[in-house]
Amino acid sequence: MTPEAKQKEHRRWPRYQVKLRASLKLTRNGIEHFLSGTCYDISEGGTRLFVASELRPGEELHLKLTVPYGQPVTVQGVVRNHIRYEYGIEFVEISELDRQSLVRNCKALSLLV
Repeated sequence: MTPEAKQKEHRRWPRYQVKLRASLKLTRNGIEHFLSGTCYDISEGGTRLFVASELRPGEELHLKLTVPYGQPVTVQGVVRNHIRYEYGIEFVEISELDRQSLVRNCKALSLLV
């Protein structure tokens, strides 16, 4: 089994290829930092985010995602891993309204595959 197949086998939610704008806020040493990035895939539980800045595994951030269908979605996430400037972000806190919007968007994206 390939490493990609093993990774997919361990995922709780399917991922969908997208190209979404994202804005993020993180706090380091009491200072708020605002960055922009691009999400290249998304699921109900996380995203793959490109940011031209260094993020650290375990770092918490607030993301505002411009989803294809509906209003932007705001989530709190944690950096889980990275390769260069691409970061695996796990969503750890999301309002019920934003969660429902994210689920609807993922379902709509699944119809395009």
